[in-house]
Amino acid sequence: MTAQPSTINDFFAITNTMFSIPVYQRNYTWSKDNCAKLLEDIINISKNEKTHFMGSITYILHFIDDDEKQSLRKLQEFVIIDGQQRITTLMLLLKAIETKTQDEISRLLGLPKKQTETQKKLRLKPLKRDKEAFDLVMQNRWTEIQGKSHIRENYKFF
Repeated sequence: MTAQPSTINDFFAITNTMFSIPVYQRNYTWSKDNCAKLLEDIINISKNEKTHFMGSITYILHFIDDDEKQSLRKLQEFVIIDGQQRITTLMLLLKAIETKTQDEISRLLGLPKKQTETQKKLRLKPLKRDKEAFDLVMQNRWTEIQGKSHIRENYKFF
């Protein structure tokens, strides 16, 4: 096992990569307080232009065939051993930013809201128990999530 320092931006920028949460991991449980602290850290980093240790992300690398594209390049799967709560939260934050900026730009330009692309391949494969809520958020259908959901609540928070 080797440890390498990296930024979260570099981690997410790796192409042909899917992040997978194994079944033995716990459900997504971060509260609004956890999200607020993470957002505060991100804001402080941007103001100070310094780095900040956001914790380690431990994963096992697998190569899988991407049958849909039938390309020569294999898809990498990072099976997340540690860091799934942070990765899921950062994906929710990125989606909230994307939705807000897309809606705002569309409003400023007077364009109709973009239709969701349900066939779009998501990069995070959450646990089965969190998958429906996560997929609905990524499809801009978060209001359809039934019952208690940390995914919905934290997306709304961002």
